[in-house]
Parts: sequence; C-alpha cells; structure tokens
Amino acid sequence: MEADMSDETQEPGRLRIPSCNCGCGLSEIHPEMLLLARLLTEEFAEILWTSGSRCEQHNEKEKGSKHSGHLPIWGTERNKTVALDGTLSPWNSQRVRRILFRAIQHGATGIGYYPRKRNPSFHIDRKPRLQLWKPGPAGRLRYFF
Repeated sequence: MEADMSDETQEPGRLRIPSCNCGCGLSEIHPEMLLLARLLTEEFAEILWTSGSRCEQHNEKEKGSKHSGHLPIWGTERNKTVALDGTLSPWNSQRVRRILFRAIQHGATGIGYYPRKRNPSFHIDRKPRLQLWKPGPAGRLRYFF
C-alpha cells in the first residue's frame, strides 16, 4: 500500500498522509512512520491522518514544540518526520485507545490523546523514549512517563 500525499478526500482504509497543512508542500515522512501508519490504517480503516510533516512556520502557528517530531530537522534520520496526528470519523474514545495501544505494539514511543469536544485527535511518534500524555488543567499537558 503506497502512501498518498495528495489533497483528495481520504477513503476508508486508504493511507493518505497530508503534506504540511500550510500549503508549502513539505512531505518528508520517515519510512518507519509510513509503515506504522500503513499497519494502523489497514487494521482501523476509519483513521483519518490529519498531520505529518510541518514546516517551521506552520509548526509555530500550531503552537507546536520546537522539538516536535513533525519537524523534519528533529527526526531520527535527518530530514524525515517521525510524528503523525490523526482522528476518527466518527470519534470513538474506546476505539482510539485500541489504536494507540496497537501503535505502541508496532513501535510508537510518543502517544498523545486529545479527546476535546471540538476536533478530537491523537498523536503518535517514534522518538528515543516512551512518553504518554493528555491535556490536563488549564490546557497543560499531563505526562505519564
């Protein structure tokens, strides 16, 4: 299954990871992240990938960390992104927890869970150490590791 980086609507079960959402066209995903996304998409067809690579300007606009795995410069292999964001349509918290558990089984080391009412999402990445987080009071992230 090839990763489609186009801007067409994602079909269920079809792997589509968007390029940088600002429109600059940046799309440098690490091969291990593509494999992880492919495995998860095959098992959970309702996953919609919403973010992969980000340019520095767009990451700043999104209030992303300066060390975000979405930035190719911080990837484990220089110039490759090691993070992806996704959502489900329709959102199902129990199903998302199963997806995140499977992501860890497939080698993900960073797991973010954002069950907010508007635009709920999740984050997976492959950084050097295990981190699990979700939003806490006042929007601050609560880390579990």
